[in-house]
Amino acid sequence: MAEGETITIAYDGECMFCSRSIRFLAEHDRHKRLSFVPLQTPLGREIEEQAGSAKLSSVVIRDGTGAYNRSEGALRIMRALGGVWALLAEVGRLIPRGLRDWAYDYIAAHRYRWFGKADVCSLPSPALRERLLDGERV
Repeated sequence: MAEGETITIAYDGECMFCSRSIRFLAEHDRHKRLSFVPLQTPLGREIEEQAGSAKLSSVVIRDGTGAYNRSEGALRIMRALGGVWALLAEVGRLIPRGLRDWAYDYIAAHRYRWFGKADVCSLPSPALRERLLDGERV
């Protein structure tokens, strides 16, 4: 990931865990490198297809090198935040990808039960609103 590169994060807009995570990311992205789009939009589905997913994954990212999902996407997001998050991402890379993806899939499979599912989209925070894409092709 190149310095200053923008990363688009496609997330499940109905998942309360995902929505809270996106708010956290928008508020802690010091370099303003992250932009966000719900998976339920045409752009979100396009990014998901590029990552090789055919269903609503919990998060998919696209950066200058391609599209990524599951634990690889999560680690790339952490690296983009910088600081201690980037350090944790490097430590996470020491865990075999199969094990990381298994843990990711387990959490993703239970996220609605543990955190809930929204009937309507929540209002974005000011930090999120300025980087929320409209969902059309960019």
